[in-house]
Amino acid sequence: MKAYDETSVSSSESLTDLKRELVRFKDSEAQSSKYIADLEARLSRSDESIIALQQTVENLEAECEHRREQAEVLQNRLDTLRQDGENWRTDLEAREGKVKELEQKMQKILRRRELALVRLLVKLSRRDEAFRLTFRRPVPLLHL
Repeated sequence: MKAYDETSVSSSESLTDLKRELVRFKDSEAQSSKYIADLEARLSRSDESIIALQQTVENLEAECEHRREQAEVLQNRLDTLRQDGENWRTDLEAREGKVKELEQKMQKILRRRELALVRLLVKLSRRDEAFRLTFRRPVPLLHL
């Protein structure tokens, strides 16, 4: 516009050129304003997106911490169950050992009883024989 001075303004051609240039500047300003408005809208959406993303990250971190706590609780339960299983197995092995020991003692006791019973039967049989020889009459044997 500075290229035009007052003398050249008077001409209608110059005036038309100036109007065209003014319209072009207004269009350019409108486009720039629209572009700036679009950029501001995108920036605003980007800020909202960042806030939403931060919230999502915080939620995921909280969920992660909760899952870690759950995993720790489950690990502790697993360790306890393993220990209980080992204790149970140890107790069972000890009981089985006691049962075997008692079975062996029972076998010894049964053998002694059988032996004592056999000795008693032999003794009774000898007495019965001696009694028969003494009285010379047949006496029935006692069956035990």
